[in-house]
Amino acid sequence: MIIKSYNEPHSHILIEDFLPKFAMEYIYNTIIMNEKDLVKGQMMKDNGQKYDDDKKENRTLDIGNDMMSILQRYLFSDQMRTYVYEHRNVLFRTLLDTNAGTGIVSIYNDGDYYKWHIDFNRYLTCSLQLCHEPRTFTGGDFMLKYKDEIKTIPFKNNLLIIFPSSAEHSVSVVHTKTKKLEDARMSVQYWCYRQ
Repeated sequence: MIIKSYNEPHSHILIEDFLPKFAMEYIYNTIIMNEKDLVKGQMMKDNGQKYDDDKKENRTLDIGNDMMSILQRYLFSDQMRTYVYEHRNVLFRTLLDTNAGTGIVSIYNDGDYYKWHIDFNRYLTCSLQLCHEPRTFTGGDFMLKYKDEIKTIPFKNNLLIIFPSSAEHSVSVVHTKTKKLEDARMSVQYWCYRQ
């Protein structure tokens, strides 16, 4: 793991090579095996109300217990706990205080995107970027915004992005030559909060 923290435009942490290869392969293969369960992505409020259909064009899959366990194992590892504890930003120390989480898998094929939005009623959002290697798509970059300042984080396989759920963020349009799941940009979102 290579961990770097930033303060602009919002505090955020980037972790390269977040998962070991076997864990990445397991998550990727689990997504491929569950292709039949993918549904059109929808923006939902915590009360289950759907809104803003035009903000998002992608497909989603509920995160399973196995994927959840893998993410939690590495997200709450001793290395991460030490880094977060020593980090000066109090927001990331809240990661140590979270006791609940939920997540989904997002799939982006040709023409898919996610416009500017925030994640409702969560402390932190953890977004793991993944794809089949070698990558066959362009676009799909992650962006954070504060007022007029935008930071683009180019897509990188096995990159975990941790940021405040209240930060505006988006995913740029993905361009692929096929609509095959194997060619898609994927991400696993895990939202940390306290019950």
